Amino acid sequence: MGYKDEISGYIRKKYNVDNLQDDTSLFASGIIDSFGILEIVAYLEQKYSLRLESKDLTKENLETVIAISRLVGAKKQ
Repeated sequence: MGYKDEISGYIRKKYNVDNLQDDTSLFASGIIDSFGILEIVAYLEQKYSLRLESKDLTKENLETVIAISRLVGAKKQ
């Protein structure tokens, strides 16, 4: 299972979302709010042993499952 599938699964379960597409805007759709971002960041740091810096925490990096998985992939290299 890749980053995208794991992240999507986490968001589906944590936020009780059935119809989540990889390109769904997590903010615009109301799936997550600012507190949800903190939860996702904590999940990513723990799950993937990452240290996300403030420069990483942009709307562009956290807007969709695809964007989040790209961020994780970039940080893991």
